[in-house]
Amino acid sequence: MKLLAHGSVLYADRDRIWGALDKVHARTKVTMLLTTDARGACYEALEWAKSNGVTPYMFIPDFQKYGHSAIQKLNKRIIAEGAPEGMVAFPGNKHTAELVEMAKAIPIPVWQPYGR
Repeated sequence: MKLLAHGSVLYADRDRIWGALDKVHARTKVTMLLTTDARGACYEALEWAKSNGVTPYMFIPDFQKYGHSAIQKLNKRIIAEGAPEGMVAFPGNKHTAELVEMAKAIPIPVWQPYGR
Protein backbone atom coordinates (compact mmCIF):
# COMPACT_ATOMS: atom_id res chain seq x y z
CA MET A 1 0.00 0.00 0.00
CA LYS A 2 1.20 3.51 -0.83
CA LEU A 3 0.50 5.51 2.29
CA LEU A 4 0.51 9.28 2.61
CA ALA A 5 1.50 10.58 6.05
CA HIS A 6 1.23 14.27 6.86
CA GLY A 7 0.94 16.65 9.80
CA SER A 8 2.21 19.83 11.35
CA VAL A 9 5.84 20.81 11.75
CA LEU A 10 4.86 21.47 15.36
CA TYR A 11 3.58 17.92 15.91
CA ALA A 12 6.52 15.60 16.52
CA ASP A 13 5.27 13.05 19.05
CA ARG A 14 7.42 10.16 17.85
CA ASP A 15 5.71 7.51 19.96
CA ARG A 16 2.23 8.42 18.73
CA ILE A 17 3.29 8.84 15.10
CA TRP A 18 5.20 5.57 15.03
CA GLY A 19 2.38 3.82 16.91
CA ALA A 20 -0.22 4.94 14.37
CA LEU A 21 1.97 3.94 11.45
CA ASP A 22 2.67 0.57 13.08
CA LYS A 23 -1.10 -0.04 13.31
CA VAL A 24 -1.63 0.71 9.62
CA HIS A 25 1.39 -1.39 8.64
CA ALA A 26 0.17 -4.37 10.69
CA ARG A 27 -3.26 -4.21 9.06
CA THR A 28 -2.24 -3.45 5.48
CA LYS A 29 1.43 -3.74 4.58
CA VAL A 30 2.82 -0.32 3.73
CA THR A 31 5.19 -0.60 0.76
CA MET A 32 5.80 3.11 0.17
CA LEU A 33 5.41 6.12 2.45
CA LEU A 34 4.67 9.46 0.78
CA THR A 35 5.32 12.67 2.69
CA THR A 36 7.15 16.00 2.49
CA ASP A 37 10.53 17.22 3.66
CA ALA A 38 8.98 19.19 6.53
CA ARG A 39 10.04 18.84 10.16
CA GLY A 40 7.66 17.44 12.75
CA ALA A 41 5.17 14.76 11.76
CA CYS A 42 6.55 14.31 8.23
CA TYR A 43 10.11 13.88 9.49
CA GLU A 44 9.02 11.31 12.07
CA ALA A 45 7.03 9.43 9.41
CA LEU A 46 10.13 9.28 7.19
CA GLU A 47 12.19 7.96 10.09
CA TRP A 48 9.52 5.31 10.73
CA ALA A 49 9.64 4.24 7.07
CA LYS A 50 13.43 3.91 7.09
CA SER A 51 13.30 1.91 10.32
CA ASN A 52 10.64 -0.47 8.98
CA GLY A 53 12.00 -1.23 5.52
CA VAL A 54 9.33 0.88 3.81
CA THR A 55 10.35 2.88 0.75
CA PRO A 56 10.14 6.60 1.58
CA TYR A 57 9.19 9.14 -1.08
CA MET A 58 9.51 12.84 -0.31
CA PHE A 59 7.72 15.62 -2.12
CA ILE A 60 9.53 18.95 -1.83
CA PRO A 61 7.81 22.33 -2.30
CA ASP A 62 9.37 24.74 -4.79
CA PHE A 63 9.14 28.05 -2.92
CA GLN A 64 11.45 29.79 -5.39
CA LYS A 65 9.17 29.05 -8.29
CA TYR A 66 5.73 29.30 -6.61
CA GLY A 67 6.28 31.50 -3.56
CA HIS A 68 3.35 31.46 -1.13
CA SER A 69 1.36 29.02 -3.27
CA ALA A 70 4.11 26.36 -3.16
CA ILE A 71 2.30 24.29 -0.50
CA GLN A 72 -0.99 24.25 -2.41
CA LYS A 73 0.84 23.17 -5.58
CA LEU A 74 2.69 20.54 -3.58
CA ASN A 75 -0.53 19.12 -2.11
CA LYS A 76 -1.94 18.71 -5.63
CA ARG A 77 1.25 16.97 -6.76
CA ILE A 78 1.20 14.58 -3.81
CA ILE A 79 -2.31 13.43 -4.69
CA ALA A 80 -1.83 13.35 -8.49
CA GLU A 81 1.70 11.99 -8.77
CA GLY A 82 1.91 10.01 -5.55
CA ALA A 83 -1.45 8.31 -6.03
CA PRO A 84 -1.76 7.31 -2.36
CA GLU A 85 -4.07 4.45 -1.45
CA GLY A 86 -4.54 5.68 2.11
CA MET A 87 -3.62 8.60 4.33
CA VAL A 88 -2.73 9.04 7.98
CA ALA A 89 -3.21 12.66 8.97
CA PHE A 90 -1.63 13.85 12.18
CA PRO A 91 -2.60 17.13 13.86
CA GLY A 92 -1.73 19.94 11.50
CA ASN A 93 -2.59 23.31 10.07
CA LYS A 94 -4.69 24.54 7.14
CA HIS A 95 -2.36 22.85 4.66
CA THR A 96 -2.85 19.46 6.30
CA ALA A 97 -6.61 20.06 6.38
CA GLU A 98 -6.54 20.95 2.68
CA LEU A 99 -4.65 17.73 1.88
CA VAL A 100 -7.15 15.70 3.93
CA GLU A 101 -10.07 17.22 2.00
CA MET A 102 -8.36 16.56 -1.33
CA ALA A 103 -7.77 12.93 -0.36
CA LYS A 104 -11.35 12.42 0.82
CA ALA A 105 -12.67 13.87 -2.45
CA ILE A 106 -10.89 11.19 -4.56
CA PRO A 107 -11.91 9.17 -2.31
CA ILE A 108 -8.79 8.03 -0.51
CA PRO A 109 -9.37 6.57 2.98
CA VAL A 110 -8.11 9.00 5.63
CA TRP A 111 -7.38 8.11 9.25
CA GLN A 112 -6.88 10.92 11.76
CA PRO A 113 -5.85 9.00 14.89
CA TYR A 114 -5.32 12.08 17.07
CA GLY A 115 -7.77 14.61 15.69
CA ARG A 116 -7.03 17.52 13.42
